[in-house]
Amino acid sequence: MQLAKPLRVLEPMQWQSELQAVCGHFRTVTEAASILGHVEVVHKGHADFALVQHNAQQIVRNYRDIAQDGHAYYFLIIHLTGHAELQQGKSRAVLREHGDMTLIDSLQPSTFSYDPRLNTSQLSLHLPRELLHQHNPQVRFDPATLISAQSDYGQLINAQVKMLLNTAENSASQQHLSNSLLELLCAQFAHASNADELAASQKALQHLISILHAHALEDGFNVGRLAELSGLSTRSIQRLLAEAGLQCTEMIQQIRLQRFAKRLELIQRQGDKLHIAALAYEHGFGDVSTLNRLFKKHYGVSPKQYLLQNAS
Repeated sequence: MQLAKPLRVLEPMQWQSELQAVCGHFRTVTEAASILGHVEVVHKGHADFALVQHNAQQIVRNYRDIAQDGHAYYFLIIHLTGHAELQQGKSRAVLREHGDMTLIDSLQPSTFSYDPRLNTSQLSLHLPRELLHQHNPQVRFDPATLISAQSDYGQLINAQVKMLLNTAENSASQQHLSNSLLELLCAQFAHASNADELAASQKALQHLISILHAHALEDGFNVGRLAELSGLSTRSIQRLLAEAGLQCTEMIQQIRLQRFAKRLELIQRQGDKLHIAALAYEHGFGDVSTLNRLFKKHYGVSPKQYLLQNAS
């Protein structure tokens, strides 16, 4: 993957669509009539790498945006060119030097601010949340903490990323490097969750969103089951979600549909046989007709048409 690509002049809506397809729901703020940018993704081991280049002023994400994404990630942002300030909660990281980095939690609102006079380039490693939490679910990862490119950990992580980008897909070396990188990130960013300084309501909301992402594919999962798992009443859950402009049933459907779509894309890339009915049940849909109706309402096409569009 080359870390510098020719930039294109894009209408704001076109840029927004391309960014969303690769990174999820973020909103771009710009005073210009167009964006000079480029976005692309490459699959490596446990995660995806996204190269994001642009001259926007801000890219922001709130709880409404979070609710529209079916997957939960940590984004390891590695700075390449330009100037960027990344804020999440009370934490703020300023990235100036090539190789400076920080970790962003996709389940928390965030603001990325840039100097629009400069073309900013960043490499974003999308790490599924469950990978970093699988060994110890009680560990919390510090968002928006600056890791300097010149620090020992910064140099180690940058070296691992460079090697991982240059390894062959699905090779033993790729898996080894991917696991080694995860260990480095856990060692650098993780600490006990009782150090969380978020307000009680924010912690409760993030707890609910984490449970939704972990259990949304279960058969019959609903607000009642969410109440059992969270220890909150259904009334408290509905109030917390409503304050953030969210709705439980809508979030469950969004998560199921987007994970189903990602699974379709993976099956297509790997050339595996497609079994729509089995996939529907795996993703929490009671039957194929319900899946088709909701999928077409969300994406505008049927699952099979979606695959045909994705292949073209």
